[in-house]
Amino acid sequence: MLINGVSSVGLSMGANRTVQSRANLPPTMLSRSEPKMSDEEFEQRIIEMAKRDHAAGRFQSQDPSSEFHTLERSFVSVVSPDREGIINNALPRAMATITNRARIWTELSFEELVWKLLFGESPPLASSNQGNQGHQMLLYEFKDASGNVIAELFTGGWSMRSTPAENARSLDFITIYNQAWRTADHEARYGWLRELPQECGWAEGMSESEMLAVLAAAVPSWFAENMPTVDASELQPQQGQAAKQTAARYEANLHEVS
Repeated sequence: MLINGVSSVGLSMGANRTVQSRANLPPTMLSRSEPKMSDEEFEQRIIEMAKRDHAAGRFQSQDPSSEFHTLERSFVSVVSPDREGIINNALPRAMATITNRARIWTELSFEELVWKLLFGESPPLASSNQGNQGHQMLLYEFKDASGNVIAELFTGGWSMRSTPAENARSLDFITIYNQAWRTADHEARYGWLRELPQECGWAEGMSESEMLAVLAAAVPSWFAENMPTVDASELQPQQGQAAKQTAARYEANLHEVS
């Protein structure tokens, strides 16, 4: 899912501060974009990335600049609201509120802040997704035409509120990726079973538990039938003794399994 963290990016101001320019939004703040490819092509890209990640020992990279998050943003932004347009259109009427709140909550000392919180005007609740950002004061909420909050500006920066459509598409992205990654992992673990003869009970599409059952029942007998034989007389004395000990342990294991 998308994480609505606080990003410490300020507002882009012109030389004349009475005229507000466009907001300098963080790159993680999604805004509606045209699809770069079809959903089928997106799905193929996600699957290929998951396979590469598995081969490299990665799973859902946490690096915001990674291919995983770059592709996710591209995939989800297709259904995002026009956050950039909504925010910039709202800035002229929002600036007075933002400026006044910022002045109040950043100039107060700790004692004054506690006094105001307890006995004076309480600030709007800060976001719960703050991590280690500390206690952030909400300066303004940006809403779409339906009144849904799509972004918030705190004293520490921007926070994005995901819409239900964005959450659903993000879940689609994660589902496709996870399934492809698990398939690659399954192939790496059990792909060698394809080499077993069909009479061992192996078949395409088996679950992991079914494969383990096949292994427990079939592999010991299969190895017993296909284990290469070694003539101990052809080995050096030490090698011959080691071979006999290995064969004895193998026979004991076969009896235990059966």
